[in-house]
Amino acid sequence: MKRIWAVLLLACGGGGGAPVDAGADAVPDSEVDAGSSCTADFECQDGIFCNGRELCLPGAASADARGCAPATEDPCLMGQTCNDTEGRCITDCGMSP
Repeated sequence: MKRIWAVLLLACGGGGGAPVDAGADAVPDSEVDAGSSCTADFECQDGIFCNGRELCLPGAASADARGCAPATEDPCLMGQTCNDTEGRCITDCGMSP
């Protein structure tokens, strides 16, 4: 709980949150050999920030043919709004705890 308050206080003091999955490291599907399995998380990124960070987990039940599994956590904390265009979480400072 203390961590969330610290994040909210820091964000309301002028910051807007840090990018989690900004998409800059995304590898387009066309550049990944369909017959190969991923070896690192960056190979699975789809470039969409607000759907979370995809992972390279070839053995997971939720993994696709490349071994990429969808994100399991939202990129933003409670009280934040996800901004896909800017690739960051924005804290709503008017929100009461």
